[in-house]
Amino acid sequence: MITLTADYCEALKRKHREVIEAEGRISGPIDVVVQIVTCYHKKIPMAVASSGWRDHVISGLTRVGIIDYFDAIVTADEKEVARPKPAPDIFLEAAKRLKVDPTKCVGFEDADMGMQSIKSSGFLYACDVRLLHDYPRNVENRIINE
Repeated sequence: MITLTADYCEALKRKHREVIEAEGRISGPIDVVVQIVTCYHKKIPMAVASSGWRDHVISGLTRVGIIDYFDAIVTADEKEVARPKPAPDIFLEAAKRLKVDPTKCVGFEDADMGMQSIKSSGFLYACDVRLLHDYPRNVENRIINE
């Protein structure tokens, strides 16, 4: 049995980064998310609530060119996030940082655990981006009309 100490987790994190970089496996953007973010930038408050490590999330958002579009970035390795997805903690912290009541928030997710997390957070709506057909075409109309 492996004890998950902070040092062990940091070692795993370093190893993971080394493997990703060595293999050149860098995940690309989710086009529909980029389109939503650029469309609604400065119109509504937006946050990232990611199960990833902060440095990975910052790196990815920077690489895609949307880091400055968010009013808050919350990651699973922050002390304010006591429990990971599927617990609602990360989404509730994002709403708190935005100073928006969770019942007025809309969450976008690309994973089952995240969808469960949004639903248990009391958000107004949980949108599974994996179900948006033909995206990124007509994304704005689809979100408004569904």
